[in-house]
Amino acid sequence: MNIDSCFQAVQHWFTLNGLSLNPDKSEAIVIGTSARQRTEGVIHDVSLGSMAIPVSDSVKSLGVIIDNTLSFDDHVNGVCRASYQYIRALRHVRKCISDDDAKSIAVSIISGKLDYCNSVLYGTSQSNIAKLQRVHNTLARAVTGARKRDRITPTLAGLHWLPIAARIDYKVALLTFKTLTTGRPSYLHELLQVHRPTRLPGAYLPGWHGVARATQEIPRAIPSATPKLIRRGRSLHSRNIGLLIS
Repeated sequence: MNIDSCFQAVQHWFTLNGLSLNPDKSEAIVIGTSARQRTEGVIHDVSLGSMAIPVSDSVKSLGVIIDNTLSFDDHVNGVCRASYQYIRALRHVRKCISDDDAKSIAVSIISGKLDYCNSVLYGTSQSNIAKLQRVHNTLARAVTGARKRDRITPTLAGLHWLPIAARIDYKVALLTFKTLTTGRPSYLHELLQVHRPTRLPGAYLPGWHGVARATQEIPRAIPSATPKLIRRGRSLHSRNIGLLIS
């Protein structure tokens, strides 16, 4: 089935359900690795009804910029630009507000920008993680008044803020936990299977005797990412037990 047939099937489903697609407001994108796109050739447009929709290099959906290779470089750059604008505004009024108010404003910036849909960034490049971490560090310095040369780790620990990479891992693990316990959303629940080993490891996370396994192995997808995060958590849990015993 070619891409035009897929669009026709989508349009047919919309028609059967009393909906309609507006070609003037529709966007199209072809997603794949750079090598795969070179092999398949360039697709300039797709047909939707009697109109041809040009294929874009990136589209925006629910505030997330999706590019044709899923690198999310454009999305990360947009998040950084918007966050720095808020940080500059916070610095202008920092001396006029209390520490608690500054922390509340900073948390709203983190929730609205850095944490929004950050699970899609699992497996992204270290360059993107570093860009977001610099934003995170700058925001922490703006709140606490720390100097640029001061070590940022104690500052983040004092604010009880996780690093960016850990925040992404936490979001993926949280989504998986909610999916396994509630069965929603169904499209994610169908991709997860709980494997219960007959022999438990020497150190395990309470409540996580079973490891979620993916029915389809896609490295950056949530079902494939979760077992890695659980094994990493077990390793950390085991090291902490060793420290307590020693």
